[in-house]
Amino acid sequence: GPGFLQINTYRLKAHSKGDDHRPEAIIKEYERKDPLNIILAAKTPDIERFEQEISDRVQKSIRQALAARAGSLSTKEIEKIVPQWQLTESSSIRCGEALNQTFHQAMQDDAHIVFMGEDVRDPYGGAFKISKNLSTSYPSRVLNMPISEATIVGLATGLGLAGWRPIAEIMFGDFITLAADQIVNSLSKFREMFNADSMSLNVIIRTPMGGYRGYGPTHSQSLERMFLGVSGLRVVALNNLVGGQRIYNQLLKSECGPVLAIENKISYTQASSLKAPEGFDVLISDESLPDAWVRPQASHIDLTIVAYGGLCDMALKVMDVLFEEHDLICQLLVPTQIYPLDIQKFHEQISRAPRLVTLEEGTGFAGFGSEVVAQVVKMPSSMRPEVERIHARDSIIPAGRSLEEDVLPSVSSITLQILSWMRK
Repeated sequence: GPGFLQINTYRLKAHSKGDDHRPEAIIKEYERKDPLNIILAAKTPDIERFEQEISDRVQKSIRQALAARAGSLSTKEIEKIVPQWQLTESSSIRCGEALNQTFHQAMQDDAHIVFMGEDVRDPYGGAFKISKNLSTSYPSRVLNMPISEATIVGLATGLGLAGWRPIAEIMFGDFITLAADQIVNSLSKFREMFNADSMSLNVIIRTPMGGYRGYGPTHSQSLERMFLGVSGLRVVALNNLVGGQRIYNQLLKSECGPVLAIENKISYTQASSLKAPEGFDVLISDESLPDAWVRPQASHIDLTIVAYGGLCDMALKVMDVLFEEHDLICQLLVPTQIYPLDIQKFHEQISRAPRLVTLEEGTGFAGFGSEVVAQVVKMPSSMRPEVERIHARDSIIPAGRSLEEDVLPSVSSITLQILSWMRK
């Protein structure tokens, strides 16, 4: 039956240098009772041999360290590329259904993929039904996890170290911070910390972000900016111009490394590949993780919009309004990988318009738009547009629908801010 075991322990050594003010007599008493010290004091042949092996190993490591040259960083620079673009067509299948089909096929193709998260097994199939029927088809590789985001990511990291390809779901992105230590100090660091080029750690952490569904202050935030700039971690934002299935297929069939994949709750019910407004074309780059470019068929362009993730559909509607009601022609640039990010590959497109505005659903300070603007202003002056940022108000996200719409960007608020800015 149930039981409880209490073990009283005592820390023999200081936490760090110079912080131990305990009486020496107390420490010595615990050293006398320490089981390891009692075993070592026996000095049996086995123990003496074991101690000698430890000493030899330590001394060998010291000699190797003293003889070695100073180390060098192996951090890779962002690959400088100029992408080629090709037209793509829209799809009628909903994003959530497309993702579900993608994971079914991926788990069929690769027996090393493990899907894990809170309530991801049937009959629930996840809060947004992305894992529907996965556990029925692959019962041993779909794991229901405790309500502990740190545990989910910690186990995923361990599985990744063992050669598996875990897909870890954080049910709501608002709780990604509970796994921050595992992501920031373990998963993203291990390859460089241990100088292990053979250590792939192909771990995907996927989580839905964003509002517009009335879920209130703790289930509606966009917190991905907190992880932009974490060395060793790739951050991608799914968008329904490229299509999440294309993005996951690439990640799951490559040495993707640690990935934080941002999905958007409102995108699940949209078509997995959105259609551009009349007079515009959707183009996809030829990169492994493609970006999207919504290009006007007209040669003249008044404004470049840079957005990512779930705001793509809203950006398309803004472009349509500005064109139909205000005779303003826009183009839309949508990076899929938002960290690391190199805006230089979009220089040709950006230089075509005199103005550029960034859109993001999160609050503005130190956000995605800040980095875009910082990179744009480094462009040559002959190519550099005027820049503006549009983002959520600096506020918690209310549960009331009308108040939520007042805090988060909307088609009308984005349109008004763009018009006001351009009229100055």
